[in-house]
Amino acid sequence: MSGGKSPKLERIVLVSTQSGIPLRERIAEQLKASGASVEGVDVELKETRSDLPPTELDIESQETEMLDYADSGMNIITVDEDHARRVLPTGDVYLIAPIQDPFAKNPVIHILDDVFEEFKDLFMKWRQGKIDTPVLEDNINEIIMRDLGDFLTSHSKRQYRKGELKGSFYKNVKQIFGPYTGNYSNPLRTRDMEHNIRRSLGYYLITKIFRRDTNKQLAEFFAIAHELSTVYNVGRLNAVWPFPEGGRSDGKSGVIREEKRDGINVRLKEKILSDYYADKFASRDIANLLTIRSHSSLEIGLFNKRGVGFYDIVADHAFVDHLYTSHIHEDRNEIVILAPDKGSVPQAMEFAKEVYARAGGKHEVLVLTMDKSRERPNVVGNIVPKQLFKYNGSEFVELNLENPDNIDKLMYQEFFVREDMVDTAGTVQAASRTLSGMYRSTLSIFAEHGMFSYPSIKRLRDEYHDHTISGVHIIDSITQPQNYLKEPWLEVTPFSAPQLALGIERLFKKELTKLPTGHQYHKAA
Repeated sequence: MSGGKSPKLERIVLVSTQSGIPLRERIAEQLKASGASVEGVDVELKETRSDLPPTELDIESQETEMLDYADSGMNIITVDEDHARRVLPTGDVYLIAPIQDPFAKNPVIHILDDVFEEFKDLFMKWRQGKIDTPVLEDNINEIIMRDLGDFLTSHSKRQYRKGELKGSFYKNVKQIFGPYTGNYSNPLRTRDMEHNIRRSLGYYLITKIFRRDTNKQLAEFFAIAHELSTVYNVGRLNAVWPFPEGGRSDGKSGVIREEKRDGINVRLKEKILSDYYADKFASRDIANLLTIRSHSSLEIGLFNKRGVGFYDIVADHAFVDHLYTSHIHEDRNEIVILAPDKGSVPQAMEFAKEVYARAGGKHEVLVLTMDKSRERPNVVGNIVPKQLFKYNGSEFVELNLENPDNIDKLMYQEFFVREDMVDTAGTVQAASRTLSGMYRSTLSIFAEHGMFSYPSIKRLRDEYHDHTISGVHIIDSITQPQNYLKEPWLEVTPFSAPQLALGIERLFKKELTKLPTGHQYHKAA
């Protein structure tokens, strides 16, 4: 709200760009079904800057490089100016960010075939002894930088100049082309092999090299918010951000720990990002931010400190419903929740409480925690059981993990792990192998966000076929490619639109502090 005015909010107004219309329409449908008065406003951006700040912040000097590009680089125009002028000043306005689609309009898609053919020819020459390994590596790096270098983030370009990415390019491309040995006698086998390699190559290039352009999306989002609050003088301005990837700093959402990785203090890096985003939302007169599973207490506190209500929707209740519908039978004695590392223990225990409440005492609810080591950053080493707890309805009681009776409770089980997202799937892969080897058990994964960075799909597919992972259950906060949706182990729950709509309705009615049926909200005190 601009100028300190407090107009009567007469209606809910949903604002989005063209890419946000699908989510906006689904939210509007849910709101209208509940009897709410809803209007929609289309906005378009013009004069977009190309020199946006890098996705990764360089804070070696403990300073942020991110500048305020939103004010100077972009302006918005509305599709229907008269309509906007009529509904915005007395509207409870919700600016909706689109559901992310990492594969949409990606430059890799248009050049993938050419890059694939060049790599294929290189590997054939290498296998035939016509070129040696250093030449192969140099050519791979040259092709990637020649055709794709312009699209790398500033951070990745700096890494490449330092020589930090060259070996990674070669290693991963070589792994992808490893099964390829040339033409087979069966042309169908050749075609299928090349199809799988091309798909893996595109997946690697899109998800590993080309990070989602979060900063560009945020800059556009802030530009629209700025004009809504200053030019259109909206009644109250709120933000709806289904997947808050911008809040991630070190690759883990909501992780706050004292640790140095590559010379950078992780806690400091996250605080800089949280401060930056909280300032931007507050300076745009955004009253509330409604999002799905951010779960960073530091981030929420910084928003709250600046007067921005931060409402974080989590899917615990929906996942428990699904768990009881599809996985748990009446004759089951134990339900075991897994915490695969130290950081996931609080989350596992909260999920165990939800499961116990739904079970009504019919099942024994256990939490198994594990110790995880890393061989190097982002590479999981050993992962072993550490402690076993039983929840009795009021507290967690530790059990002797070496007791044969307690070991029997873990044998031949389907364990359930609760995550905020599935990224590279390295931790859950290592945990599933440990569970399979020690307890002859499988692992089922429940997480809000399916990021599926390289090489998660291959890892999850392999573990599913080896019967160590029984399934992955996510919500629709990120658009998944059609070929992912065909995987037998993946299930996507349509969660975002109905729950965001319920949150909007309760914010409009000033009832959001209550616990809605079907999910729960977290907000800073």
